Amino acid sequence: MRFYFRPFSFVPVALVRSFIAALVALSGSLFLHSHVHAQELPFLENREALQTLLGNALACRISEELLEDLPRSSLYTSTPEGCVEAGALASGENDRFADAACQQPVSVSEIPQQAFCAEAFNTLELGDGANLRTAAAHDQWTLSPGNQYDVGAASLSGLNQPYVQRVNYKQVETAEGICNLEMRIYKNSIAETGLKSLVALHGGSWRARGFGFFGLEMTVPQLTAQGFVVFAPFYRLIDDREGTAACNNADIAAVASDAADALDWVQTNAAAYGASDLPTVFGQSAGGHLAASLLVNRPDEIASAVLFYPPTDFTEFGLRILDGSYTNEQGLGILESVLGVGPEGIDLSQSPIPENTFPAQILPAPQNFPPVFMLHGLADELVEATQSTRLCGALAGDIASAGDRASWLASGELRIILDCGEQGSELHLVREGDHALDVCLTSNIFLSDLCPSGTGSSRQLVADSVRTAAAWAADVADQRAAESLIATIPQSQDNPDPDTELPASTDLTPVDTSVGTTDIASDEDLSTTVGEIGSDVNTADGAENGSNSETETATETDSSDGSGVDDSDALVEPVDEVAGGDVSESAPTSGGSSGSGASGPLFHLLLVSFLLCGSIRHRRARRQLASNV
Repeated sequence: MRFYFRPFSFVPVALVRSFIAALVALSGSLFLHSHVHAQELPFLENREALQTLLGNALACRISEELLEDLPRSSLYTSTPEGCVEAGALASGENDRFADAACQQPVSVSEIPQQAFCAEAFNTLELGDGANLRTAAAHDQWTLSPGNQYDVGAASLSGLNQPYVQRVNYKQVETAEGICNLEMRIYKNSIAETGLKSLVALHGGSWRARGFGFFGLEMTVPQLTAQGFVVFAPFYRLIDDREGTAACNNADIAAVASDAADALDWVQTNAAAYGASDLPTVFGQSAGGHLAASLLVNRPDEIASAVLFYPPTDFTEFGLRILDGSYTNEQGLGILESVLGVGPEGIDLSQSPIPENTFPAQILPAPQNFPPVFMLHGLADELVEATQSTRLCGALAGDIASAGDRASWLASGELRIILDCGEQGSELHLVREGDHALDVCLTSNIFLSDLCPSGTGSSRQLVADSVRTAAAWAADVADQRAAESLIATIPQSQDNPDPDTELPASTDLTPVDTSVGTTDIASDEDLSTTVGEIGSDVNTADGAENGSNSETETATETDSSDGSGVDDSDALVEPVDEVAGGDVSESAPTSGGSSGSGASGPLFHLLLVSFLLCGSIRHRRARRQLASNV
């Protein structure tokens, strides 16, 4: 994270109070849990560990301002008068019914914010499924603050908070013991059926979970709003910075096998959650790579793939490293962990490079693969946009036809949309987008690095692309389901009866997979067919025609929710690997962050807090204004 000191003339009282409160909370935490940390955190000798713990407490305290109060689908209770809608949840377990007939009993609890923070910062246990049930069930659910953080480019306003269930989907024996892997299942309405399934894979450089999974959770409401049941598995990691010892030091093939086993689990258990067994696969960054691996290796078993800033072409990475054109230090470190050799030892013919060069595997027969939606930033120096454009070209039958970065930038457009072949695949390229561009923690001009989406108009375009991706995936899944239903209609091969009637509930109307946008003003966009650049006008949330980065200010707002409330000045702790952004603990990147979680220097933590306190106060004022209206 790059921090730039800019003069300011006030010390907000609210921040001081929050800081003092955080210190008090921290002191209590240290007192109550000193036996847990006594051996690993010698406080008098380990300032960095103390700063980490302090930063986490302060981050959790401040981040409460970012929680959006989302509605939830109704639960019910049985009374002498009949089955009625239940009131608010009490602390602890709540016995309810998921359906209005009071036939489906469930136990539902709400995770407090502090408990959520404690788990999120416990990187050793996050994703460990050892104490979870191993079979699908429908009776135990929670509500997590992780789905309420409104720090994405696309606002959560108007969406529902999904219910969450946790299971142990895989146990695998490794050199260090049994690795138990957790999967989380998200659903808007517990009792609803006829839904679509989606496997969502988190980012984190294949090395971390923490804030990569946090970024995934904040995206989940966009997906459940489109009728998906979201299955989000954890997987083994290629080093030992997070997770249990038994789940550490895996190779990339083992990580990919976890994603494949997660797909198996979903195919077997989706029906228990009221969802189809032909899932969509979704991933951010490293999770995008794993989703692409499923796309390439099991194309007949998925409906489509949605990939956000994915690494898809290890050969291209290797070539650019060898010729010296790829110089991102963080990326080089990640690739060395994955390949097991430094830049000087790269052999393009050796595993795992060929099997992770997906464009080359798609190119010979692109018609054999389901459609793909990709979102990538042209300012991404960690995973360069060519990783997506080459995949787009392969889907169109000619890798080189996708063009190059220079031509895209020369267009002057904030967003370019490429049609990737005849299967309905498309790629959205955002001029100002950095890695993890679907995140925007704040549009504050003092902290522009905290909005990988770019300036205000760019953020609105990213928000539109995120919503479009979710709607696109839902339309494709519905179309695939309709096609599957047609294929299973029994007819005599010798004498098919054209007068055979379908059940009245069957709707075989072809689904139009070309997704448009609604309730947004126009922004000139560049829409192209691969290898053929032309202009088209697309829409983006509140963006003005001809907007560019030189005219953006901190007053720009995201009006996508239609409320007139500006949600652009969001605040969250500056962390690595936010929202799947594959950021290492030590190597900063352009527009990235350094330090893991809140473990950066305490000065930086306080500086960010001071600068963003005004955003918190404005956010409160806007919420109050909106509630009064």
